Amino acid sequence: MGVAWSTETVAATQTFDITGDFSGGQLGDVSFDFTVTHDFSMDVGLGGQTTGLTVNSFASSEVAGDPIALTAVGQDYRFSYTLANDLLFFGGGSLFGIAGDSTDFQLSIGSFIGGSSIAGAIDSISSTGATSNANVTNLSITEVSAVPLPASALLVLGGLGGMATLRRRRRAA
Repeated sequence: MGVAWSTETVAATQTFDITGDFSGGQLGDVSFDFTVTHDFSMDVGLGGQTTGLTVNSFASSEVAGDPIALTAVGQDYRFSYTLANDLLFFGGGSLFGIAGDSTDFQLSIGSFIGGSSIAGAIDSISSTGATSNANVTNLSITEVSAVPLPASALLVLGGLGGMATLRRRRRAA
């Protein structure tokens, strides 16, 4: 009888909190704060995805409330990642098939994992194809470390096991 050891590797999922500001487009002055969790050893396709993305805040000086909540159904915040270029895209509205909504925007962060944090933004691509390049005035990327299981949890489990053993001994006696 042999023992089989698993050589399966676990995905290296990372979480980043990204905050900043941009201005100069149809959305005016914009501030954003979002968190993205993904295995950055693989791409996220051109259609983008919502899984692993939490938008903590997104505010515009020109559009009251949440600009993306005002767009058509199916147009939401998304992110995409290209491993070969180490490029993260974050955007809203119809992001990857811009439909001319004034709340469309796209933020691109180059050398994302590499740490250079080169950023650019396109704010509100119009239906005629004209672009408005926004200026990124502030950008902060912070890796959020995984929360370790506290040692006290092991102590609690040990205590519960001990109590169960004592209860069995009392019943047997």
